[in-house]
Order: sequence, then C-alpha cells, then structure tokens
Amino acid sequence: MQDALLWYMDRGRKDAFSEAEREAFDLIGGSLGEVTGHVKERRRDLDGVNAVDGISGGSEKINKIRERVLKYSIEENPVLLLGETGTGKNRIAELIHRYSGRKGKFVTVNTPGIPDNLLESEIFGHKKGAFTGAGADKKGFVDEAAGGTLFFDEISEVPPTFQAKLLRFIETRKYRVLGEPVERQADVRILAAANRDLKEAVRRDQFRGDLYFRLQVLEIETPPLRTRKEDIGDLVLENRGLLKGKKIGPGFWEAVYSYDWPGNIRELITVLTRVGIHSAGPVTGEDIQRVVNRDRNRMASVETDGKMARIRDDLDDGKSFWDVVWQPFIQRYLNRSEIKQILKEGYIQNDFSLKKLSVQMHIKDSEFKRFIAALHNYDIHPAK
Repeated sequence: MQDALLWYMDRGRKDAFSEAEREAFDLIGGSLGEVTGHVKERRRDLDGVNAVDGISGGSEKINKIRERVLKYSIEENPVLLLGETGTGKNRIAELIHRYSGRKGKFVTVNTPGIPDNLLESEIFGHKKGAFTGAGADKKGFVDEAAGGTLFFDEISEVPPTFQAKLLRFIETRKYRVLGEPVERQADVRILAAANRDLKEAVRRDQFRGDLYFRLQVLEIETPPLRTRKEDIGDLVLENRGLLKGKKIGPGFWEAVYSYDWPGNIRELITVLTRVGIHSAGPVTGEDIQRVVNRDRNRMASVETDGKMARIRDDLDDGKSFWDVVWQPFIQRYLNRSEIKQILKEGYIQNDFSLKKLSVQMHIKDSEFKRFIAALHNYDIHPAK
C-alpha cells in the first residue's frame, strides 16, 4: 500500500485521490494481504513440520528460499531456478505462480522432450498448412498459459537456433504463431529452471549470454539435500503418509541421515514410497539401506549400459580404439571388466582373431604390436 502511494507521489500527483484510485489501493493491499495470509496459514497447517507447501525444513537455506518465493511471486520479471535434479525446482515454480495471484494456468514446457524442429510450433502454436504435416490449427504453450505462468524446465536444453526468438519473446512478450501474418501479445510470467551451470554454458558458447542475463534478473538456487541434512526430518514427517501407517523402527533415522541422497528430495520420496509398500512391519534402517543399495546398483548398471553404448557407436563411426576405449580406461572412466567386455565382444565377432579385431577397432598396422602388448601388460586379453 505504501509503495503504491509513493509511486503516485513520484508521478507528481499532489491532489487528493479519486474514489477509483482509492478502490485500486484497497485492491492492491487486499491481494498482498491474501498472499501473505495464505502462506502463514499453510505454515500453521503442518503440525510440527517446518514446511510451506513442500518447501520443507528449518535450515537457513530453506528459510531464504521461502522469503524469495514470497518476494518474487508479486514481481513480473523472470525467475531463474538453479540446482541439481530432484531439489524441488518445479515445486518452487508452482508456488511462485500460486502466490502471484495470476488467474491463468501454470504451464510447463519440458524442453528436453521436444524435438528441436518442433519447439517453435509447440511454444507459439501454428496454423493449418503452416508446414508439411500441419493438418490443423495448434494452440501453443504461450496461449495455454495466457494470464498465467509459463515455466521452461531445463532451459539449458533449448537449442541455439531458438534462443534468439525466445529472448525476444521474453523481452517484448510478442510472438508469432507459425503461418499467421501478424504478431500477438502475450500476458504470461516467465519462469525457468536449469540443472546445468549456465555460466559455463555461456562461456562455451552453448547458451546465449544475453538470454542468460535476461532470465537471471531474479534467481533462486535450490541446495542439494546433502548440504542441508537438518531438513531431512521435516521432509520425512511431511511425507510420512508414504509409509502407509507403518511405524518408524530401529535404525531408521540413522540410515536416512547418513545417506547423501544424490537424487535429492525426489530420491527420498521414492525410497519412502518403496519401503512403505514393501516393508512388513516398522520401517527400519535396514529397509532403507536395502532400497537405497538396490537403486544405486540399478543406476550404476544404467550408467554402464549407456557408457558402453556410446563407445560402440563411436567405434562404428570410425573412431580409434586408442581414443574411445584406451584413453577412458587409462583415465579410469572405464574399469577393467568393462574394457574386457568390449574386447571380448569384438573378439567373438571376429572369429577369435586379434588381427581382425584390431581392424574393427581402427588400429593401424603399425600399432598392432602396441595393441597386443597392452592386452598382456594390463591383463585385458579377451581370450583370458
């Protein structure tokens, strides 16, 4: 209310306010009071838990995030949310929208899931016949979010070819539906999230510097769970329903506090869900460790499979064994069993001939003796 009065004074208005102006002030004050009251009421709703709609915990880092959510929600500038996967960036974006008072929808653009050639159409929409395959008009995400908030999840994945158009849209709120001759004006609030270091991406020319600085007007960094372990208790209590009424048993708290939670809040919720389903009685520390270890082994297996697939693709593309197999092994990116697996697969495919294997792996004739020596010296011979 006071800010609104000062704004009028700065404009040179010194006479009395009209009835319409007084009504506007009452409306502004009421909206801000409603937002603040809703947040405070939500805090009181969660008995014994420091939480505001999923922003759980009493640590200094979390208290700062709560303050920024309240402060930034009533602004119109973009907000950039930074942090590792699973730290709650999407949830914070939803809260900013909720407390903003905007009447439109909260719409998420999952940028990694949209092919580069369809990104402009998905965001801005298109008219029938705008391009091959456009058999009907399509409403874009911008129109879906009219009067609300448009949230770009993983903004770092937006291709460079589209970043300039996105920058212009953020600055002007103007856009063009593909196949439509005139521009439209958008009434949307822009939020964005990234789990990559955008400054480093700018330095590597993978992300436009002007777009980064335009998005970074307001910024919230979501800390990983391992740096705020004092909040784990509140998170567990807030999500205790996932345990399906089972009591907390011996060793439970030691297990959840001693683990680093590389998947952050998302991993914690997944583990609670699984132990709630599979645990027969009180949920113990052993139950937690069993689920965590199984997930860790599964993640390691997926990572290995992806790594091996990339190496096979590189070899198929004509890259040398020394570059894509040997160097990762020497640098300990590949372990001994993994390099032996690659060699053994090729050894079998080439009728157990090391010479044919060397050809398949693009090893020059002059390097064949070095190849054989490496197999013996490092105990990675595929015949053993």
